[in-house]
Amino acid sequence: MYESLLFLNSVEEIHLKSSNSALGGNLVTSYVVQVEMTEDAKHSRKIFNEEVKRLSRALKDRNILLKDVGVTETSYELITKDSDGQRDTWQIIQRFGFEDPSCVPEILNDAYSRGDIGLLPRCGVAHLKSTTRKGVKQNRRLFCFLPLPIHIHFPSHVNGHFALDYETRRNLWKDENGGYNTVWNNCLMKHIIAPCYCSLLLKNRDFHIAEGPITNSILSQYSSLLPDLSTKDGVYMTILCKAIYERIGKKNLAVLPVRWPGNEGRHLWIGPGGMDEPTWKMWIDMGWDGSLGTNGILGYFDSLHIQIAEPPESSAPGYRSMSLMVASSVKTEQKKRKRAEIVRDILVASGFLLINCPMSIAGNFESAQVKVQAVSPDAVLSFYASYAQPHGLCRLQGLPKPLEETLFKDVETLTLVVAYCTGCDNYKNRLFGLPFLLTADGYLRCFEQEAIKYEPYFNEIVPHIQDQFFNYQIFHTLKLAVTTDIQLSKAFTVEEFAKALPALLPPEMFKAREEPVRIETLKAILKEKDLRWLARLWKFLYSCQKKLETEGNSRKASESMKNIVLPLLDWCLLPVNFRQQEYLFPIQKSRGVIKLPEMVVVQRTLISCLQKIGIPQPLFTYFPVDTDSIHMYYQILGNMDDASSVVLALAEVLKHGAIETKLSSHECGELCRYLVKSLEIWKGTADSINTIKQLPIFTTMYDKQVALSNSRVYVIPSNIPKIDMESWTAVQGIIFLKSSEELSELLKFLGCVSLNETEVYCSYIFQHFELLSQPGQKVHLGYVKDNLLSRLTTKPYYKEKPEHQREREQECNALLESLQTLAFIPTDDGSYVCASEFFDNQNEVFELMQEPVDFPPAPFDSPEWNDFLKKCGMISAVNQTMFCDYACQVEQKAQEVIDEKLTKQSRTLVKHLFSRDDINNTSFMNKVKSIRFVEPYTLGTFNRDLHDGCRMKNRSGQNMFIAFGNSITPENCDLVWTVQNILPTLDVPYYQRSEIYANLDIQEKPKPENVAKHIQRLCTKWAPESHKLRPFAEFMALVLRKCYTLLKSMVRDDTSGILTDLKNTACIFDLQHCLLVQPRQVVLRWKPDKEIIPYLIRSPDELGEFIEFLKLLGSTLEKATIDQYSMVLEMIHDKVKDNELHANEKEAVCKATRSFFKLLKQSKEPVALQRELFLPGTDGKLHRSSEIIVNNDFLLGQRVEQFDKTFLIDLKEECDMSISEFELELLIKKLPASYQPEFLTSVVRELMDESFTEEDLNFVKMMQRKLQSDEMKEGIMRIAWHGVKENEKENERRITEAIEGLQNIQFIGVNIIRTFLVHKGSRINGSERNRHFHIKVELVDGKKCCKIFVGSKATESYNEHAMRIFYYKISQAVSYFTENIIPQSSFSYLEHIIQCNEHMIDQLLEMHGIKPIQCFQNLQRQFRPNPGQFVPLNLHHLLKQDILLLKIGDYVALEIDDPADNISTFTENETRGSPGDDDEGIERSSMHPTYILVKIIGILDEDKGPTIATYKIEDGNGVKTVSAALLYAFHRTVTNVEDVDAILEADDTKRNPTVTLDEAKCEIRQTLLDTWKLREDIRKKFIKRLLLRWHPDKNLDNSQTATEATKYIFEVIDKLSKGISLEEQLPYTTHSSSTDSSSNYAGAYYSYISQRARKHQEAQQCFQENYARNRENVDERRRRDFIKSFSVVSRNPQPGEGRRWLRQAEWDLKSVINDGLDGNWPSPEWACFKCYQAAKKALKGAQYARDSNSVTGKELNDMVGIFQTPELRDWVRELQRLLTSPSYMQYPTDHHQPMIPHEDFSDEIARRAQVLSQNVTDWCKRYIG
Repeated sequence: MYESLLFLNSVEEIHLKSSNSALGGNLVTSYVVQVEMTEDAKHSRKIFNEEVKRLSRALKDRNILLKDVGVTETSYELITKDSDGQRDTWQIIQRFGFEDPSCVPEILNDAYSRGDIGLLPRCGVAHLKSTTRKGVKQNRRLFCFLPLPIHIHFPSHVNGHFALDYETRRNLWKDENGGYNTVWNNCLMKHIIAPCYCSLLLKNRDFHIAEGPITNSILSQYSSLLPDLSTKDGVYMTILCKAIYERIGKKNLAVLPVRWPGNEGRHLWIGPGGMDEPTWKMWIDMGWDGSLGTNGILGYFDSLHIQIAEPPESSAPGYRSMSLMVASSVKTEQKKRKRAEIVRDILVASGFLLINCPMSIAGNFESAQVKVQAVSPDAVLSFYASYAQPHGLCRLQGLPKPLEETLFKDVETLTLVVAYCTGCDNYKNRLFGLPFLLTADGYLRCFEQEAIKYEPYFNEIVPHIQDQFFNYQIFHTLKLAVTTDIQLSKAFTVEEFAKALPALLPPEMFKAREEPVRIETLKAILKEKDLRWLARLWKFLYSCQKKLETEGNSRKASESMKNIVLPLLDWCLLPVNFRQQEYLFPIQKSRGVIKLPEMVVVQRTLISCLQKIGIPQPLFTYFPVDTDSIHMYYQILGNMDDASSVVLALAEVLKHGAIETKLSSHECGELCRYLVKSLEIWKGTADSINTIKQLPIFTTMYDKQVALSNSRVYVIPSNIPKIDMESWTAVQGIIFLKSSEELSELLKFLGCVSLNETEVYCSYIFQHFELLSQPGQKVHLGYVKDNLLSRLTTKPYYKEKPEHQREREQECNALLESLQTLAFIPTDDGSYVCASEFFDNQNEVFELMQEPVDFPPAPFDSPEWNDFLKKCGMISAVNQTMFCDYACQVEQKAQEVIDEKLTKQSRTLVKHLFSRDDINNTSFMNKVKSIRFVEPYTLGTFNRDLHDGCRMKNRSGQNMFIAFGNSITPENCDLVWTVQNILPTLDVPYYQRSEIYANLDIQEKPKPENVAKHIQRLCTKWAPESHKLRPFAEFMALVLRKCYTLLKSMVRDDTSGILTDLKNTACIFDLQHCLLVQPRQVVLRWKPDKEIIPYLIRSPDELGEFIEFLKLLGSTLEKATIDQYSMVLEMIHDKVKDNELHANEKEAVCKATRSFFKLLKQSKEPVALQRELFLPGTDGKLHRSSEIIVNNDFLLGQRVEQFDKTFLIDLKEECDMSISEFELELLIKKLPASYQPEFLTSVVRELMDESFTEEDLNFVKMMQRKLQSDEMKEGIMRIAWHGVKENEKENERRITEAIEGLQNIQFIGVNIIRTFLVHKGSRINGSERNRHFHIKVELVDGKKCCKIFVGSKATESYNEHAMRIFYYKISQAVSYFTENIIPQSSFSYLEHIIQCNEHMIDQLLEMHGIKPIQCFQNLQRQFRPNPGQFVPLNLHHLLKQDILLLKIGDYVALEIDDPADNISTFTENETRGSPGDDDEGIERSSMHPTYILVKIIGILDEDKGPTIATYKIEDGNGVKTVSAALLYAFHRTVTNVEDVDAILEADDTKRNPTVTLDEAKCEIRQTLLDTWKLREDIRKKFIKRLLLRWHPDKNLDNSQTATEATKYIFEVIDKLSKGISLEEQLPYTTHSSSTDSSSNYAGAYYSYISQRARKHQEAQQCFQENYARNRENVDERRRRDFIKSFSVVSRNPQPGEGRRWLRQAEWDLKSVINDGLDGNWPSPEWACFKCYQAAKKALKGAQYARDSNSVTGKELNDMVGIFQTPELRDWVRELQRLLTSPSYMQYPTDHHQPMIPHEDFSDEIARRAQVLSQNVTDWCKRYIG
């Protein structure tokens, strides 16, 4: 009954009562069972039940389909206990719903939708975890919430909402037709109960994991949870069990226990499909310390006890099985264990995953068609194959290692595992990579294809490589054979032995030695006294021989010995008795070991001779008697019957020293005869001749017995001098023998030669001349020179026969040929060379061009030998080829360095050239003229300063030598030195000069085109930096005048095109201004005040004679043209591009613009321009004229601030032009249509809102009356007549008719006027205005009429300026409707008469000198910056660090504050700002200096240089005197532009022109010397500028020079600080070790300067990139508002000025704190006032840091408006509300009587004000940074 409570959710207790008659029939409780659950369990079940109820209602209401019911599952523990004291603990799993909607059959969905089924997809399982019932068999049942009378052989109770039969409701529905009830039960079993039961398995698994080690009994209990498919519980239970296994397989649930390697009792868990990510994670959580393998590693069911058979108990030791049977000689403890256990333990310890479950479970999986694996040899082989894989589970580590240190421990255990693996059919093919290889040294290794081991035989002869041999037991267990298993094992051959031998015996001692090895040495190495190793070795060789013979190869059998010992021929392994000692000889010398026969009479003398000589003989001491090895030993020895063996034996003796035994002449003769008789036998023996020649058995011509070794043997005539012949024999090995008929054949074979007299010198003595001593050489040479050669070259006194003469001549020629090839002249290194190797030292060219070693040494340098040496071939003349080679040598050397010697060589060659006989040889001259070997003409100092010429530089920086071709004589140097090579003065014969010059292509007069090119090249170089021409300006002017003079005389017009390039070259030099300009930039005879330097100048006075020539080049006469002024504007634009103009550029632009419009005004006809026209805009830039807008209505101009167009500057204000808007319109219309700017009035239209009502206004009536009055008409006519010239009186009728136009003007009064502007039909935002008046022109009956609307409040609210605007507009309307009869010069009169009463018009017209009214200016940014304006941060990189001499009138930057001057006070926090709450951030990465714009108005101490000079400047607040250290000029640098013209046009001054290190040091030295005379604060500023100028980060194109210059700065500072002369060397490295003043600049200060230099470089790089991009797509850039990201910015942040205001704010707050240290202020109103002022100053500092151009606001609320931080605004508003205003805190007038500020402010208000002010100040401090 207690089981009934398992699946009932609402019943927790059951009482069984019975009637008790003893108690009167009352019910008495006889049995009670109740449920006990934890609160968590109850909560879990409750949640599950509520979810089930919710889903059930949804199903019932058809809100969801059956298949859409999701899974809900709960797990909890439940305890049942009864009144008998029994207690059962259950694990309950309940589940509801389907995991996969597709698993629900359609038949069920249809039945559910029809209402045929009302069952719920709900189930549960209950597993009994523990019980107190003893000996009671627990039966398992099926439940349908209550127990059914169906007992099952299932591991747990099963509950489900089953379909039961209709009759008894006690069994599950059975339907053979497969109706929906059957399908429902099947679906419930398969898709709900089976997953539920799998959850139970996982819960039990997790329980066992948490509990720790699992005993066998626990493991058995767990295994019983896996259902048995063999039970017969019916179809439904079979479906359930099969579904459980299928789910485990499909989900790969890790429910199978695996033995934990190395941890007894602990288990891991795995699924049937092997390892996957969840399993690995679970293992890690369990503490897995092994390798993390890859997914898919399988676990194997343990069937080893079935596969491994045990040996019979009667098995004798040494018994071997062919498969699994292994040697039974195991250890005692292993004998007690079964083989399967041993293999199992090894596999588990190795990491093999053995599933610790009965094999029946594997059968259940297979029955459910879930694939599982059982352990097999194949699986074990695959497992151990993963040993070397990075993600394998094999725990074998660190192989190779001794076997006892591995998991196998001993050979027997390893043999068991290996024997098991041999059960795999192809195990031999799978051994590679497996750790089963046990070698003879006892180490366990892996099988490797690259390391095949030898079979285990004869390994004792190589004890040092036991790791190369198989262990005998493993070898036979694996059943290997070297003939078939060649991939696993190999035979140990003689070749292999030879390879291993060097590691056993030192090769330097035993291999390839000339000296034999003592046998004692081998004993010491092998540590064997009896040297059995030697016998085993020869036994091994013998076995190899037998193996070859048994192979059946007859050829191998006959040559077996030779083939066997072949690899060992060089090894000393042959025992020999030699010189009474035991030695080991190389086997290859075996034939030289002679077995001498017994003494026989015939050979006794010969045998005695050989024994005396000591030939090698056999040694049998270390061979066993009568063994096969001795037989083999005999086979390789030599004997006397083989004369070649005897020769080899003799050679061996001679190799070990000369034969010391004295042989008798008889013994020598016997040996010689033996050799002669057997000559044919031994003469083919290797080195036989050398061997025989070393034998001391030959007699010389002096009857001495000598050997002929290493000697040349001759028979020479007796009449040749004998000097040195005998010593020659002793020293050089030349022997002279007497002829011997008996030995002639032998001597001939040995190479002895007989000579006659002629052959001695020509063929032998000269051929071996070096063998003579020097006296001997002189004697023989003297004999040849004085006797032999004299005899052969002198005809005899008697008549010589022709044949004798021919013979003598042939002999003489042969002798001379031998002498010419004879190396008889000694050299310093002891060698000899031929006479042809030397040059005649009497030749001047040779003397300079050749080295001293090229001339004959003494005594051959004397005159007596000179003629003889010439006959011997000495070089004595310079040919054409040699001359060209010498010239090329000079040219080649000149490319490296030119010294005095090279210069002398050049001059000598030139002198020699003009003295040659073949000087007129055309082909020779053609070769010579192109060679650069001529020393060029030396240029003058000024010439070099101006230009180094056209010559190339060599690697040393010197001018290269030049060629004759295309060069010019030095008389015309100044005219062409930059384009032509200048020859030195040549010593050429006058009568040949013209011809020689023509052949060498030498020019005597310059060509005009070269002169023009010279001017172009010279001026192109200096045009960008013409100011540097000052030191040699006069010479420059002189050179150009010479060039002009030549061109003037040679070029009358430009039809030849010679002057074309000069027209576009800055070739006109203004000596006064030191300026180079193009001809079109010059106006001839012009006034100086008209100049726009450097763009348009007057012609220099010194060029007055070249007026006509300059006109040819394009200069204008007396007046500048309108095209020249447009050129000025274009040049400035090309230099500036889209950047903002700086002050000097703006001054030039204004001057050019003013002159342009003046000339335009003077022109009566429209003008034609030859170039683009650029005009200045109000944004401070130059724009194409067609892209700019002319503001011809200043009232409209005020209303188009949001209009994205650029306006022309105000010509009146900026260019001092008296021009009206109307006149400006007329002038602009004279320009070509494509050049004309647009007018504002033509671009926009002002429209009036029609929502008004007309009113009758007195002012309107008055204006209408005045305009139509006779006085007004008369006045207008007088003004018009006043501007008309006398000869234009005929215009009277036109003026009279024009006055009638006043009738078309009408004034209308209205209540309100509101107008707006329209551009291209679109309304302009922000242009709406309430106007006091509006002028509207419209057509009425085909006639133009003007309606002037006037607002009702116009006259009341108009101020003076507004009235002026009103009258000005009225005047314009009057002028327009009177056909513009009033000239512009008189327009002001019209304004005055319209303003005054009509009765005063006459009086006003009689007045004179009325000044024009200044028009109301549009609130636009000024075109010219005012002194005192802050320099924007983004322009700081454009400030020059150079110390320049400034000019009066220049606009420069004045440094007013630089944090670098107080670098020691910086901290990291002070250099970073982090407001974090304002997106309008300013730059906070570093603390920037602050500069203002000033104008130079005076220079003091100008003569003392730029460093000492001081300047008077105007800064907007007056005139001041400042040091040059504080003033910075502007520049704009454009780098990385390859085109030179682009640089010239875009760069006004190069920032850091490339200079040499010496020039840089000179400048630094002078600057610092001057600086050291000034105050320390000024000195520091100069040092800062030097460090910034030469910082490597700012000089990337010249970084090496900059780095060295920076080092030099520190060095000079250090020396000047110590008072050391700059010429002295410091005793240490300044930059690294100095601790004085220079180190002050090398630490934090230099780091800060480096930071600034990098920022300047970054800004410059951005500037360059923008410049490069700024050359095209202008319209697209403008549309993208690209200008904001270029040099000009909308804001001008000045954090330095902001910090200045902030400091004062902080001091104000400190004052407040000091006043109220105890929290009470004596004057709280004064404390509040200070708080108000501190907040105001702090906010003003933040405004400066944000934008110095928009510092506005008098009240706190106004000042905080530009900041978007809500918190800041709240503080400021509260502070403003709390304190009201400054006057409220100061004056009683703002307070109600009788209160005063002191009485109205309390300490509490002061404290709050202090907090708020402090908050505001802190925020501003963070914002400013």
